[in-house]
Amino acid sequence: MERKTHKSKHSLIRLLTIVGVLLLITPAYSFDVQSVARRASVQPVFYIPILKAWFVNPIEKDKPWGKEEAEKMVDEKLKSAIASEREEQAKDHYNARLTDVEKYGVLSPSRDIVPIGIACPGHARFPEKILVVYKVKKETLKAWEKDYEKDVMTLSETLNVSADTANKLISKLNTEGYVINKEKADLEGGVVLLWFDDGWNDTWPIKLDWKVVVEGTDDNIITGYDSRGLLLVTPIPEKPDGDLKRVYIKAGYYELKTEYQPKDPAVDSLEQQVEALKKSLKEAEEAMEKKTPEEKRNILYATWGDVFAGRVKLEQFWVTSAASGVFLGNMKVRDKMEGWSLFASGGGSASFHNTDGEYKGVVLTNAHVADMGLSDRIYVSEDKETLWVIFAGIPFIRYTQDSDMYGSPAGILLIDESPVHSWDYDCSILVTSAVPSYQPYRAELGDSDKIKEGDEVIMVGNPMMLQKFTTRGVIAHTNYSILRSFIADRYLEEGMPRYLFNWLNSSSLWFDTPIGIGGTSGSGVWATEGSQEGKVIALHNMGMVQPTAISSAVKDGKPIDIKAMKFGSSGSMIKDTARTYFNDLFKNYTYRDAKYRYTLNDINNSYPGFTDAWSKRGGYCDVAGMNGGVPINRIKTYLEERGLAPARFSWKGLDKNYWVR
Repeated sequence: MERKTHKSKHSLIRLLTIVGVLLLITPAYSFDVQSVARRASVQPVFYIPILKAWFVNPIEKDKPWGKEEAEKMVDEKLKSAIASEREEQAKDHYNARLTDVEKYGVLSPSRDIVPIGIACPGHARFPEKILVVYKVKKETLKAWEKDYEKDVMTLSETLNVSADTANKLISKLNTEGYVINKEKADLEGGVVLLWFDDGWNDTWPIKLDWKVVVEGTDDNIITGYDSRGLLLVTPIPEKPDGDLKRVYIKAGYYELKTEYQPKDPAVDSLEQQVEALKKSLKEAEEAMEKKTPEEKRNILYATWGDVFAGRVKLEQFWVTSAASGVFLGNMKVRDKMEGWSLFASGGGSASFHNTDGEYKGVVLTNAHVADMGLSDRIYVSEDKETLWVIFAGIPFIRYTQDSDMYGSPAGILLIDESPVHSWDYDCSILVTSAVPSYQPYRAELGDSDKIKEGDEVIMVGNPMMLQKFTTRGVIAHTNYSILRSFIADRYLEEGMPRYLFNWLNSSSLWFDTPIGIGGTSGSGVWATEGSQEGKVIALHNMGMVQPTAISSAVKDGKPIDIKAMKFGSSGSMIKDTARTYFNDLFKNYTYRDAKYRYTLNDINNSYPGFTDAWSKRGGYCDVAGMNGGVPINRIKTYLEERGLAPARFSWKGLDKNYWVR
């Protein structure tokens, strides 16, 4: 029994020794480096406005240039304008009753006339059928007496009634103690204004309590009324300096109904629209006549006149695209720096984040990622029927999966009025608002010259718009240009542009971390062992198998009402002036209004050709399986040459041998 117990203890000691040895030889990777990498990884997001233009009629049904449709549209607009004008004229825009007005200290423009309008709004209208009468002692008036013949005619004209009715009214006035003949009046009784608002009927008119009183007196000096809104008065006395004395006015006017204040310019506006449509139609016709047969059916040569004429339609929508980036800390890169974004204001013109004397959050990502916020792209379908204008996107930075979905507004770092943006090294710097609490988690840039094949690394990226996915692999090659392989033939045969040649040649560090699809561009590659443990030794930029990292609002696209746009020349081409009219195109449909869907196939089904246009946007290099990246030392070289202080990015800077190359 004792021998067995002794053997058991010996076996346990041997087991613990083996476990200890295994623990000692296990790489120091794991939690610490992974935590550092995940914390420093961020997600640049771009909200990208897109304009689609296409021919309305299929080729076989296309008419010479849509003149009939355009004339029909103008005719319908004109008919609508006429109908609206008649409708407006038929409406009674004014209230039925008078609005009283009182105003003190009025300076009349005349000694014997005081305009009511001097105390009223400009749109005031004044009552008619006001009869000026005078108080008299009651007496019986016999009809058709010669003395009253003039009064009958005056009354008939003022109230638009027959002589017989006027005669009856004079009798009624006389019975009430009024006459309209001043010679028969009792002048001490004063003037009375009687308003026959509904004309003469069995009801007695309204007695208007209107006054004009000179300052310093109590007497009403009104002697008559003119239907143009003029009060006739006894001469207004002058002051010693020769100016007229001021008066108090109490009167009334017709006020516009609430819905018509201020005065509605609808008719004038409609007439102007019709004239503008006619002018645009004429310009469109002249522009079309100048086109060759090939240009007439090539969407690249489509003009705003074609849109106006109904041959071409426009639609606007948004997509959002996301990638990866590495947070380098909050800093002042130089005494003066700016962050730049073409459409950060949602407008269509460049805007800036002023950072003079301020700290900003600095993010390293790929140039082909940041380019989504820098430049426009124009693509046309192979059949020349559809045009896509992909505008520069509005950039943001999201720090975690719990960040606000719109993130923190960002821009491309601008130094010496030029973006810190290199296609040769496929790197760019974004700046956003500083987050002081995030400073301890900034990444440290390592020395890629000290990495060798077989070293273990991890990559943290954001595949397909997800966030912070961590994969592990090893360095496959530290210096291998894709241009040395047969895969480069496809680019060489197509005539490789200079920027793509330099990009592929610079992306020479290879590793086999599994995730390499859309959205992981700009991911940092961290060493997990050796002298560079916990540091970024490369910036991932190749390995995408398809451009899937977009989420589209394309199915929520909004047709554009070209008649509401204020464009200039109808002959200007859409592709050349789309940005000029960006505010009009997208003013009623911002990226916040769009509802995004994550499905590329669905987009292409709804809008054939869009996938091809989008794929060409960023210069994607299709490399399935293996991932490529730019060694971090090359990026550090570029950043230092662009004026960024090396110490800010945790390295000493270029040595003296570099500057004599």
